Amino acid sequence: MSGRAGDKTWEELLLELVRRYYTPGGPAGAAPKVPPDPGYPEAVTEITVTNRSCGDSVTVCRGPGGQGGCGVQGLRIVARGCAVCKASAALAESTAALLSVQEIVSLCREMIARITAAREQESVALPGALSCTLPEDILRDLELLELVKNAPGRRRCATLSWEALAEAFAERESSDCVDTSQVIRYSEI
Repeated sequence: MSGRAGDKTWEELLLELVRRYYTPGGPAGAAPKVPPDPGYPEAVTEITVTNRSCGDSVTVCRGPGGQGGCGVQGLRIVARGCAVCKASAALAESTAALLSVQEIVSLCREMIARITAAREQESVALPGALSCTLPEDILRDLELLELVKNAPGRRRCATLSWEALAEAFAERESSDCVDTSQVIRYSEI
């Protein structure tokens, strides 16, 4: 990872990512369920993935399909746990808002593979379609999140949100769009 951001170590770069996506002091113990809201009465899919070794958990709440059953009306990713888990969830939520359902599932699989890869394995660019779809700052942040592979004890913290997101959208993988007009930012918890 040397050379990407000057002389910063992977630890410093990862901390930079965490600071960008996680602000401490969010409401503790807030319910992961989607509260009643006009136009978003309840979550159609709610998936929770938990790291049994440390207690971190991530809940993905996905709203009902949009017009013609394509896409979602709302998406929330609620993370409870360490700063790495929460930052990863916030990044996953921000990224999902920019992608189709197929791309979300593909990116989730890719991120899990990258984070859990051997430390010595060199990073390669995301698949062409994804790297063309996502803004440069998001691509850089996804690359920074991959640095967690250098901290084996934190890998699972970083993959929880991607696992939950993939599971929430797996059944809809054949769809080709996501209505992001009502994506709700809720990852700071």
